[in-house]
Amino acid sequence: MKHIYLNLKRFDIPREMGGVNSIAPVKEWGAYIVENTKKALAEYGEDEVEFVMYLPEAHLLSAAGAMDGSRNLAIGSQGIHREDVKAGGNFGAFTANRTGKAVKALGCSSVLIGHCEERRDKLGIMAEAGAGDTDAVNRILNQEVRAAVEAGLTVLYCIGESEEEQERWQEVLGKQLEIGLKDVDTSKVAIAYEPIWSIGPGKTPAGKDYIQMIARFVKEAFLGHRNTVEKYVLMGNLHHDASTIPREVVGSFRTSVRHIFEHFKSLVNNRMMFAAIYLNHKSYATAVVLVIGRI
Repeated sequence: MKHIYLNLKRFDIPREMGGVNSIAPVKEWGAYIVENTKKALAEYGEDEVEFVMYLPEAHLLSAAGAMDGSRNLAIGSQGIHREDVKAGGNFGAFTANRTGKAVKALGCSSVLIGHCEERRDKLGIMAEAGAGDTDAVNRILNQEVRAAVEAGLTVLYCIGESEEEQERWQEVLGKQLEIGLKDVDTSKVAIAYEPIWSIGPGKTPAGKDYIQMIARFVKEAFLGHRNTVEKYVLMGNLHHDASTIPREVVGSFRTSVRHIFEHFKSLVNNRMMFAAIYLNHKSYATAVVLVIGRI
């Protein structure tokens, strides 16, 4: 069984407005991606591959509406609020926030939590208040993860260290895992690692030795005593030749969103348990697709 995760960030913004979208009009963007993904996945059974794509909220309804006939495709939200509606309590006073039950009702079955961009945003808000407690961010994310699971959603939970944190990566990742997943049914969670320090233009991609070290840490130090966590993946720009990367490590190659649909066969049929595609922002979008296997 292969599991593929795609974060579509805000790649819906048209080029003429400074974005990267040139594949479809904005109002048709979510449905366009789902329709083309369905076609590429049609020849595979639901026991062969699972594909989860995380879209901006504005596109969830059109994406869900295009899901008819899909056996192995799922829609996910790019985040949720840490609280939710409750019978006899708050029945919807969540202006500007998307709750777990709201995205579930919109057609989502999964949610992306703890992405480096979300962590950065929360830290930025705290900085405005004169605080900079990364543990507080982990505690807030933990509330989001628990709210997601309670709403019946699966979670792709992201961890990762910045350049400033790299020397103490074990402490940073350990807290993100221990605090972020405290009191969580981790059978509903897949862990995604982002080498934040190596992602971006002009930066050197993380090497396979480094990624193997992180993989061992996640698997042995954390999964060793929480072996209900079944999946972990890696996000970011790594090696171009995925065929040379060991089983425990994610490799990558480059393509574009327009051509992603042409690569499913090589992804699903790849002999490795782990593989990844890093989509070049110069051609339609920047994203990460991850093919993973159970540990």
